[in-house]
Amino acid sequence: MNKTITLTIALLVAQFSSYAQAYDGYHDNKMFLGYTNVGGYSGIEYQTDFGINDLYSWGFQGTYLFNIKVNNEEYSHQKTFKFLDSFDAGIFIRFHFLEAFDLPKHTDFYIGGDLTIHSIGAHTGFKYNFNDIIGLYAMYKQGFTTLLKENISLSQTENGDPIPSFFTKKAAFSVGITINILVW
Repeated sequence: MNKTITLTIALLVAQFSSYAQAYDGYHDNKMFLGYTNVGGYSGIEYQTDFGINDLYSWGFQGTYLFNIKVNNEEYSHQKTFKFLDSFDAGIFIRFHFLEAFDLPKHTDFYIGGDLTIHSIGAHTGFKYNFNDIIGLYAMYKQGFTTLLKENISLSQTENGDPIPSFFTKKAAFSVGITINILVW
């Protein structure tokens, strides 16, 4: 019985590692989940990436920062706004270098542009797939300008001044895992 279980596990591992392409193009749907550091503040990041063709993809992203130190405990409505100040979401488009430069199939370098609630920016990253299902990623983002107005903030300091945006004109570094949503 133990030999049967061992053989089954070995065959499954061989099957998963036989075709570990980091970016498959059209129908490549990945979910990214990881740690992010935006301007010195730690948080989590979630992305969903949808392949358009062999070179381009688009998707959605969301970031929530944990250790924001803003003292607005006096006003109960400000607690909700504090949550929104430490949250950012948006869309992106990416160009993948896997097919363009004939890179190894389990790696993928990409660059892209972001349009989020708080800023407009660009990013670059690297993905490495272990198998058809799971991989790792590392990404660097830079917010260049605000989307609508300077220092978008819903809550205020004790003086009544708006809290500066935690995302605008900031550098961000993210690392985490990628998971294929649909395997064709």
